Amino acid sequence: MQEKHLSIVGDDANWFKLWGWYLRASPSYERARYFRTGVSFGGGDLPADFDTVLRVYDAFGDVRFMSINRWWRSVAIPQFGVSEDRPRVTPLGSIRHYDEDDRLARIRSSVRDYLNEEWLDQIQPTSIIASIPVGLPKAQIMKQISEMVDEIAEREARSGANTLRGNAAFKLARSSKLHYATMMRYLKCLHVKSANPKMTLWQIGATAGLSVQHRLLDPSAEPNADNEKARTSLKELTSRALLRGHMIAENAARGIFPSYAKCTHAMPVEYSFIHRKRFNFFPSE
Repeated sequence: MQEKHLSIVGDDANWFKLWGWYLRASPSYERARYFRTGVSFGGGDLPADFDTVLRVYDAFGDVRFMSINRWWRSVAIPQFGVSEDRPRVTPLGSIRHYDEDDRLARIRSSVRDYLNEEWLDQIQPTSIIASIPVGLPKAQIMKQISEMVDEIAEREARSGANTLRGNAAFKLARSSKLHYATMMRYLKCLHVKSANPKMTLWQIGATAGLSVQHRLLDPSAEPNADNEKARTSLKELTSRALLRGHMIAENAARGIFPSYAKCTHAMPVEYSFIHRKRFNFFPSE
């Protein structure tokens, strides 16, 4: 049975974008950025598995200054495979002898849009740009197209190039039982703590909306006997969420996502570093 390639639309795309957000919170990944750009980070402490982190960084690049959507389209998509119904034949326009507009400008615009959108979504497949005269018999058109495809496929085969980049270098950890909403709450807990270092754990959890059960607990409320049980419970949940969020970020930097399993060589969490990134965890970008 042929393996079903990873879909880059719908839920999978959201998960992979979330991978990018977690990379922004990983101290190991930030060290890889410093290392590759030659920037000093004020210390020589590197994780024992730094080669693995560098491999992931070399694939995904700098996620710090690029919007997640731009990173997704221009950098990440080629690393995540292609859905089983893509690539597909895509019309780029038509030209007629009676056209009165600027044909070259129109076709140039169409090709540019294709290269910046659909071609990226389709994992940049080797493609043919051809002129197909509409008046020719369909059988003749198909014969000539078939010959062109055979010729370029043979040329690609001789060069060792892949015409379709469908084998994903990175895949989601399908065995994970993590829910997307839970992952977002873990990430928001990291953000809230980084932006509010003096907050107590229960206040962080309440601000981040970590627990539906404790949604009525006001983070600015005065601690008292009435809310003690809720505060204690939320404190424990928040402590666990921060630990899991950190492990997810460090595993993401090693090509494993999503997973909060203990990352043996994880670097200590650096909340001041996370805050300096000025995260907007629920962007419209």
